[in-house]
Amino acid sequence: MNKISYISNLDLLEGIPPSEIMSLCTNVNDTTHPSRYVLYIRSDILDSMFLVKTGEVKLYHMQDGKKSVFDTLGPGDVFGNFSTEPIRSMHFAEVEAGTRICTIPIDEFLKIVAAHPEKIMKTIKVLADRLSDYERKISMSGAPAKEKVLSELSRYQSKKKSSFLERIVSVPVEKASIKLTHQEIANLTGLNRVTVTRALRELLTEESLSMSDDGGYKLSEV
Repeated sequence: MNKISYISNLDLLEGIPPSEIMSLCTNVNDTTHPSRYVLYIRSDILDSMFLVKTGEVKLYHMQDGKKSVFDTLGPGDVFGNFSTEPIRSMHFAEVEAGTRICTIPIDEFLKIVAAHPEKIMKTIKVLADRLSDYERKISMSGAPAKEKVLSELSRYQSKKKSSFLERIVSVPVEKASIKLTHQEIANLTGLNRVTVTRALRELLTEESLSMSDDGGYKLSEV
């Protein structure tokens, strides 16, 4: 499927014919990153928004050499600049190996919004939902280690939603196990790796988590 067809399936742009998007977006880039790659760093000037087509993108902060991941994005998610002019990034964005991304210049996205002002409310909803998600993450900052680990694994899994891929390929996407290293979970929770290992061991003992056949984690059904 070409890049315009992918873009037209975004919730933000639902209902706009691909032919119209093609006429308004003439400088969309479609790039596959074969290896892990830092897309932009803190203080970079951003003049585009990005659409994750396949793969995964992590947004994070760095402090005293420690990575703190505050968002994990997957197929169908958009990020970057939603403003009307270039902005300076306050975080880092790293794409995982094999990730495919569409880059949409913000001025071209604004052409679509100008032609379809009702899409402003969709954009506001995306940003409001993301803000609520970040607030929930912050609310767990003082929670015990086990609760933080379980909360972040649940949050991570919920972001692996398959609705976008199902709409694109018309085939249900099976929910996969959570494949994260202890260090990656530490980056998500702000805990050190030793504490994460201990918390995971306790969660497995309590059967709040289980190990899948492929070596990943599975959240217990509630």
